[in-house]
Amino acid sequence: MAEYDKIPGLSFKIYTISQTEARYGGIYLWTDRASAQSWFNPAWFARVEEQRGAPGEVRYFDVLTVTDSTPGGTPAASRSNAVAALITVPALAEGAARAAQLRATLTEAAEGRLREYTVVAEGLAGVVLLWRDQATAAGSLSDAWRACARQQLGAEPVVEWYDAPVLLPSALTSNGTAAQ
Repeated sequence: MAEYDKIPGLSFKIYTISQTEARYGGIYLWTDRASAQSWFNPAWFARVEEQRGAPGEVRYFDVLTVTDSTPGGTPAASRSNAVAALITVPALAEGAARAAQLRATLTEAAEGRLREYTVVAEGLAGVVLLWRDQATAAGSLSDAWRACARQQLGAEPVVEWYDAPVLLPSALTSNGTAAQ
């Protein structure tokens, strides 16, 4: 974790392990895209491929809002039971409005939620959610929620599930998360 502790521009990292695929990595919250691109440079990609035997993959999302539900901010945890979900829907027009619509379908499912990012990327709107445990998360994204979201959004939400065994807020106050 020391490697990530004081990276300029990194506000929060969630170490992730996909629940459905043989993939692991992280969800990073950066203060700006330039900091992210500086970290994920050609040397990073070469190092990851050499160390892991597979090429690294990076998907960029612009973060519209950050909400941290933990008083004082979500603390570091090296043995977390947390789980994360990336939920996306197509955004053919205004991505920010579409992301807000998706976020609105999740407002009643806040119990046990640690952090939330409303995000957009080309052609997608989404929400990244971090819960304290799998049971809370699964209850939040029920079949009833899916049906409601599908009706309100006119599209099936795509949910990617990740175990989040390590949570790492930045140690640099200059990287402060907008969520606290």
